[in-house]
Amino acid sequence: MSTPAELLRDWVVRRAPPEGAAWFEETLERLAREPSDRALYIALGFAPRRLGKADLALSPEELEAAVIEPPPPAPLRLIEAVAVGYVA
Repeated sequence: MSTPAELLRDWVVRRAPPEGAAWFEETLERLAREPSDRALYIALGFAPRRLGKADLALSPEELEAAVIEPPPPAPLRLIEAVAVGYVA
């Protein structure tokens, strides 16, 4: 079973363009090695430019894996998942 952070990371990487996914992975690794408020703010500022602003649009299977029932009332945006992934 995956942790919430692992699920979010997987969902973002699968939906992001290849360059954005690579940037996201590198940024998460850098934040894990050298956490700082400044680095987090910079990453959050660049996330919409690198990953886009599309809805995360989870499938029923993904929602089930996350044990989210019922689905959230409003679609979770990709950037919102990114923000949670950075602080997880």
